[in-house]
Amino acid sequence: MEVDMFNLFRKKKLIKEKDYIFLKAITESLSNKYPYLPDQISKEFILDKLPNQLGDKGTYMLTLNAKLEPKYSNKSLPQFFIIRNIGVWNNAKKSFEQIELHILEGMLAGFRVVSKYSDFNLKKIDTSKVKEKHFNNKDKDTLKKIIGNIPSNLLSQLDIEDTFKIEIPEGEFYIIKDLEDGNYLSMDEKGAVYGMIHDPYEIEKLFDNKERFFEALKSRKFNISEYYNIKMS
Repeated sequence: MEVDMFNLFRKKKLIKEKDYIFLKAITESLSNKYPYLPDQISKEFILDKLPNQLGDKGTYMLTLNAKLEPKYSNKSLPQFFIIRNIGVWNNAKKSFEQIELHILEGMLAGFRVVSKYSDFNLKKIDTSKVKEKHFNNKDKDTLKKIIGNIPSNLLSQLDIEDTFKIEIPEGEFYIIKDLEDGNYLSMDEKGAVYGMIHDPYEIEKLFDNKERFFEALKSRKFNISEYYNIKMS
């Protein structure tokens, strides 16, 4: 995940001290099963948080320090999974509230929490019902059928093996390229290609069909990196 230092200092950070305290308490409660998580909760590694417009209410993405990613990344772990059913006592509701952690190659890439931190008792965390949500090959198989046969030099520019389906009001989309930090290229069931930008939120149709998209890639009239750089500028 490349960090744009100019934008980083230009924009006011959303992450606060209370975020680090909360995430530290949660990850330490999980340290027996996920010993690699607590050390990641630092201001040096987690630079900021951003609301994930493509996720459920209360979902945040974390901006990570790209220079430290090799220290924490573990490609032997699943590419992406969600740790669910982490119970934290909510004083206001007088019950346990469920928290999620989003793990990308062993790194804490995001989380979901609906209530205010001030409502929680971080000394009462229940991890007895923790489960992992993994993403099977069903979405990959569906996307491969949509795409069909294309040359390997074009396929290598995409992230087909790591695809997953996003369901939002605008429709259902299969991720074909992870542009990092919650930004994607995606394809719908008809083969149209879209840019999905989370901040500011935008679903932009780039190509009406897959044939035009792959032809543009082949002729270099469309460059994925250039598109991303333009959207981020």
